[in-house]
Amino acid sequence: MVSSRPIFKPLYQFYNPQPREAPSMAPTYLPLHQQTPLNLADQLATLGSNPWRPTGDAITWYNEFVRDYPKASSREMFKRFIAHFGTKKPQSITVGELVSLKQGPDEPFTDFVDRFNDVASKVKECPLLDHAKTNMILENVNNERRSSAMALSL
Repeated sequence: MVSSRPIFKPLYQFYNPQPREAPSMAPTYLPLHQQTPLNLADQLATLGSNPWRPTGDAITWYNEFVRDYPKASSREMFKRFIAHFGTKKPQSITVGELVSLKQGPDEPFTDFVDRFNDVASKVKECPLLDHAKTNMILENVNNERRSSAMALSL
């Protein structure tokens, strides 16, 4: 019979003399019936070629989650994991998003340039040269203000 314990031993087992039952981390695509040696060998080969083992902050988070929520479902754990780690890293801006940045109808030109430069500083793909930024700004300015913006850029 397949154990419901995860592949790795949680750290709380070493600190707590009565370990709690951890949520099942077994992949759902593997059959959970009595296995023949051939099925077991196939499954071990599958797990060996693509193991899922958290490291670093993820293992710490997992051990704390299992300690605090011993009866939580895998779905609840997944939702909390994404909520915790999904918002930690700032997302970089792409050049395509920078090109699509337009001046608002009532936005002053100087405010638009400041907003554009703030967003342009977050682009990680490739550094933008000043003349490329100027060309993007001039393409994204309102038509009414384009002539005055071109006069300012010269």
